[in-house]
Amino acid sequence: MTDTFRAPYPFVSAKEAELYSEPEAIWETLLADIASARDELLIENFILRPGLACDAIVDAMFRAANNGADVKLMVDAFGSSTLDSSIQSRLTNAGIELQFYNPYKLRDFFGRRAAALPRTHRRLILADRKVAWVGGVAFDDQWWPASEQPTARDTMLRLCGAAVEHLQDCFQRLWSGVGSGPRLRQTPSPAPEELRALPQYAYRRPNYRRALHYNLHAAKARAWIAVPYFIPGPRLLADLRIVAQRGIDLRLLLPGQITDHPTVRLAARRYYGRLLRAGARILEYEPAFMHSKFAVFDHERLLVGSSNLDRWSMFINNELAVEARSQRLVSEANDRFEEDFQNSREITLLEWQARPWRHRAMERVFGRFDKLF
Repeated sequence: MTDTFRAPYPFVSAKEAELYSEPEAIWETLLADIASARDELLIENFILRPGLACDAIVDAMFRAANNGADVKLMVDAFGSSTLDSSIQSRLTNAGIELQFYNPYKLRDFFGRRAAALPRTHRRLILADRKVAWVGGVAFDDQWWPASEQPTARDTMLRLCGAAVEHLQDCFQRLWSGVGSGPRLRQTPSPAPEELRALPQYAYRRPNYRRALHYNLHAAKARAWIAVPYFIPGPRLLADLRIVAQRGIDLRLLLPGQITDHPTVRLAARRYYGRLLRAGARILEYEPAFMHSKFAVFDHERLLVGSSNLDRWSMFINNELAVEARSQRLVSEANDRFEEDFQNSREITLLEWQARPWRHRAMERVFGRFDKLF
């Protein structure tokens, strides 16, 4: 196995990359970066919904526009369908260019590749071509630290340096309607403290999926994965079982009772038995909705971004992740995992086998619809 695979962008320095996990720190730093933009501000998110988080983001964009920045905002037409006309008018009146990705009509749902299905599920913020953010945070009160409900647990990566130019290219391609990345290239193996952007475009080459499978097969001791929506296809499920059977410390950190899609969680639990019997460990996060999408492999490889482990992220949606070789970032991610494990309930095989019949029935029912996820 080679030490890398072909991808759109080369590895560049990761020395200025920072991992953020605490909601207060994420929002404080993110809003400051947005508001301080003076030349250009580019923002893309699946969700922008009215509320406290939306107000904070809009206010920060207004500040950037008042600074003279050219502000572009792209949100998904489905994920941000509740964004009312008054907010849209405020944005456009402030000189902010607003674009809804893939507006759809009923007829778009029919056809071999339904035109309405591809969404932009990416989270990307770029300020003045100097700072970029990638991760899973949505602009909704579920992620806002001061909201009444428990704040979703999430992860963001803040980047500076050469990677920003590559992420800028990712934004511009989708904004301009290109819908695909640059030609794949074989890049040198990463040196310590290097990373690269991994965009995945709808119905195009599955860069994130390839990175995930590659790192799973390359793992020698550890593979810890956090994801909110877990509906693995046959190949991913087989690979996860093989990794566990090899004696690798495979742990899956998944949502507990607090989730925004209970039916998806029930469908996901259908796979627990096969993974537990293979030797995997499964932990369900309890204090809040676990929405982080990141993974560590051994002691130096990290994946973080917007992708879930389901068919939508793997085959249909536009997604964006970063792959890093960095002992420093992995060490920080490990600390975050260890903290979350302490706040999770581990599902053991004996407990799983003794679960009530009604749970089995619901998992079986919703599991039959897992291809919808």
